[in-house]
Amino acid sequence: MKHRSPRAARGTYRPALHTRAFTLVELLVVIGIIALLISILLPTLSKTRESGRKTACMSNLRQIAMAVLSYTQEHKGFLPGPCNSGVADPAIVNATPTPFTATEQKQQLSNTDLVGPYLRNNRAVWLCPSHEIQRNTATAVASGRLLYMCYKVNNQPDTLEPFFFGSWTSTRTTYEKTPKRLSLVRNASSAQPNLKSHATIWMVSDLDGRNFSIAHSAALGITDNAIAADKRAWQPQHKSGTVGRNYVFFDGHAEWLRFDAWPVNE
Repeated sequence: MKHRSPRAARGTYRPALHTRAFTLVELLVVIGIIALLISILLPTLSKTRESGRKTACMSNLRQIAMAVLSYTQEHKGFLPGPCNSGVADPAIVNATPTPFTATEQKQQLSNTDLVGPYLRNNRAVWLCPSHEIQRNTATAVASGRLLYMCYKVNNQPDTLEPFFFGSWTSTRTTYEKTPKRLSLVRNASSAQPNLKSHATIWMVSDLDGRNFSIAHSAALGITDNAIAADKRAWQPQHKSGTVGRNYVFFDGHAEWLRFDAWPVNE
């Protein structure tokens, strides 16, 4: 008579399974693959983030333009001013103590005496999200100062009606110091007859090494080609394969333009 063991009666015996650990080589291969995927995806993610920042900057410029136009409607058609060409951080302009004198405070488009109230004194509107250097650092440039500035006003001496927003410089004539009517805003030269519409004349733009540089601070860089576009210390990060800048125009629309397609008023 055969006797069955209790183990056999319960079923077939199966030895315990043992888990197998990764070898060092396999672990290094996995880490290498992950690193490769990250290196492939990072540029895309960075570009996507910058695209979002560029869109936010463009929204800022549209809001500034709408505030300027609202101010103009309430002041018999005159643009706000007289003001400086560089737009400073309103929190710094109106702070106490402040790097700005009482006179300099009144020269800023972002000051509460000008456009600030039309934007509910929202500080973020005046700060380009891509421009960390200008947003966070007060820096001296040539004879002027870039004090927490991210944007620039089209307030040139060489337009047909010079200084659209009026110039604060003491050596200017009374006419040059006086802000112009919106209806008088036009391009500088009859040699470019197509530059007559407010849709083609820019109002405010990103501030960078091309339009506010050490070499061309007096002209605010309107002819600044001495430094390569991608080498300028003040270059904002609005890049999409090529270097460019956000603009808002006197009709209120905003767009990003390559440097070789920038709107000039000459």
